[in-house]
Amino acid sequence: MTEVMDRIIASQDQFIQLVASFQKPVAAAVERTARFMDERTASLPKLPFADKLFAADKLPTASQIVETQFAFAQKLLDMNKQFAVDVAKSVGSTEAAPVVANSPKAAK
Repeated sequence: MTEVMDRIIASQDQFIQLVASFQKPVAAAVERTARFMDERTASLPKLPFADKLFAADKLPTASQIVETQFAFAQKLLDMNKQFAVDVAKSVGSTEAAPVVANSPKAAK
């Protein structure tokens, strides 16, 4: 790999680490908030016929939604990767070295 690609990959790795560093505290905060709300709302009277109005048993769980949407996103990502690879291959034979601003090629 080139030095430029090494820098790009290092920057991407730093970004991934930054995102990961936020995920655990956010998940913990969501869990605490959900537990707090469950505790506070447990004593409230139930909405009459709520089970019939909202058909909660027919709704997907949060985990089911996450799994389904990530499966879809993965399929889309795989498809787009293949498309990008195909496009890169089609221009691969015409790729030239980048022109540097101070090079003789750039002066023409």
